[in-house]
Amino acid sequence: MAEAFSTKHSVARYRELIRFLEHAFSRPLNQLEKKLSQFLTSGDLGYTRAEVQEWVAPRDGAIHGDRQQPEDLVMERDVRRFLPRMEQAAYDVLFNKAVWHDASQKRRQALRHHAATTSATDIRITQGHDCAIHSQILDPFDAYPLNLDGNPESTAAWLVVSTSK
Repeated sequence: MAEAFSTKHSVARYRELIRFLEHAFSRPLNQLEKKLSQFLTSGDLGYTRAEVQEWVAPRDGAIHGDRQQPEDLVMERDVRRFLPRMEQAAYDVLFNKAVWHDASQKRRQALRHHAATTSATDIRITQGHDCAIHSQILDPFDAYPLNLDGNPESTAAWLVVSTSK
């Protein structure tokens, strides 16, 4: 997990989360989909098998660069939309998987989320607990983050009036 969170690039985070999940269940991700789905659906965070399948699909294109078709290469925009849910799932596995480095989906309850996403569009917050919500707005193509931080101050230089004809 430390490797995944030591980088800000989405594809690098995705690759490290894949390695983490493969290690947790002692299976390559393409053989892990069912076990991971069973483990996650036994919790209360609303994960579905279809959601886990979406995580599995870009694996080879994110790991291997020798694909025949350039469109098979995975870019940041391909994993950005589901990465926060995948990161939350990795925490669930880290703290609640009872038997580590084993295909077992046996769960313990070491971590209870006071605030969590329960789907790609829903959140749950426990009353009486603090929570911070972060969001990123993307361009219409879902490719680039928009920077909405700026509040430009007007300056006198902006108010130049031309008198020439």
